[in-house]
Amino acid sequence: RCGKDRNDKEDHNLCEIKCHHCDGPHTSTGYSCSFIQQYRREPVLELRNHPDLFPAEAAIIHTN
Repeated sequence: RCGKDRNDKEDHNLCEIKCHHCDGPHTSTGYSCSFIQQYRREPVLELRNHPDLFPAEAAIIHTN
């Protein structure tokens, strides 16, 4: 949660939550993290750029 060593005998349950990607005040898997947003956006954009990769029955992304 805070990014420090959990084995150093400190009580890290009281530490301030800190993202390991951007040092923001959220968990490293939180959707408010800009790194996670970009990570999740990239495959969607790639699939939108290549709709031919989908079988016809699975083409659920509309490019209007």
